[in-house]
Amino acid sequence: MGEGAAGAEGRVGWLCIGVDGGGTKTKATATYAFPDGGARADDDLQVGSSFAGGHAYLVVGKGVGGSANQNSVGTTRAVESVSRAVQEALESAHKRLIGAGGGKAPVEVALSICLSLSGVDRQGDEVPFEEGLKSMLERSESGSIVDRDRVVINVVNDAYAALASGLFVAQGARQPHLSWCEDQLRGMVLIVGTGTIAFGVRESESGEIERHRVGGWGCTFGDDGSGYDVAYRSFCAIARCHDGRDPRETSLTGKVLARLGMSQPMQLIPWAYGEGKEWAKMADLAPLCLEGAAEGDKVCSEIIGECTTALAGSVAALRRRLFGGEGAPPIVLVGGLVSAENPLARGLQEKLRTHGDLRGSEIIRPRSEAVLGAAAMAQKWGQRRNREDRC
Repeated sequence: MGEGAAGAEGRVGWLCIGVDGGGTKTKATATYAFPDGGARADDDLQVGSSFAGGHAYLVVGKGVGGSANQNSVGTTRAVESVSRAVQEALESAHKRLIGAGGGKAPVEVALSICLSLSGVDRQGDEVPFEEGLKSMLERSESGSIVDRDRVVINVVNDAYAALASGLFVAQGARQPHLSWCEDQLRGMVLIVGTGTIAFGVRESESGEIERHRVGGWGCTFGDDGSGYDVAYRSFCAIARCHDGRDPRETSLTGKVLARLGMSQPMQLIPWAYGEGKEWAKMADLAPLCLEGAAEGDKVCSEIIGECTTALAGSVAALRRRLFGGEGAPPIVLVGGLVSAENPLARGLQEKLRTHGDLRGSEIIRPRSEAVLGAAAMAQKWGQRRNREDRC
């Protein structure tokens, strides 16, 4: 790093890039962080007004790309999307660091990248992304600032970024639950969107990582408690009430018919076997059930109750498999169905608090983007490599 970018005492930081890659969009955020845990107010690279707790770092670049899910768009397109986002973030960082150095191009800087991507679940999935980034660094002009002997690339599932965003990133004025520079990643995340998955990480002091997942099989296997499942149960309830198998009246029928521009429940059949076979389109109807539950509709409330029970059960199963009787790991809740106040989010939190296997676990609903969680992981892995280099 150039003289003007190293800090008041000549300390040299790492350039860290976090990537949150989803099925439709990829986001990259580049940060500049010191491996000793944070920045100080006298550093040439100013990091805002708060330096407490070693959590300060400077965002120096951002980038975007398309889908990063190789199962959805193929490996070639997914790698291109990720490489494009990282390159944009790197180019922005290059300009920022030159500015901080008084116009001097910085000397080669260590680089740590965390790719937290959907669709990365099996051994070997990471290889094409690692190779794609290395190729991009060779070709890119901004890659000239990178010390090729100190490049760390880790490719993990997208649940990592979600978990880290709840544990390692400040939530508004509240300090992070854990310090990325001092603590091990240890906790569980429940993602509730179109689908759902419970994912946990248990990192030892030596850096060894044990992880486990519950759910995430996909809507074909049920994905109990997901947006798809809420909508599916809603369709089943509409059919039962229309037939008289359930004698109750429900506002759900009218809400769904109005949304789809229909007048009779039987019209739902061709839609369900046509457009409704697309998981996302079915899941788009889930908020109608949440709306009904908020209005006091008993059928809707029953559906939401079943879903929250299933979701809490997934987290409890994860806790037993990964942590056993060890402590009370925190639970991070993310996803479209639990990011706002609604009957499902409230009911889920209550069942998590009262579940026998989960009592004592803090429930965290992140306010920050998952990409910052990925950046924090990049900082953590960069710090680890820095320590190894000193040994």
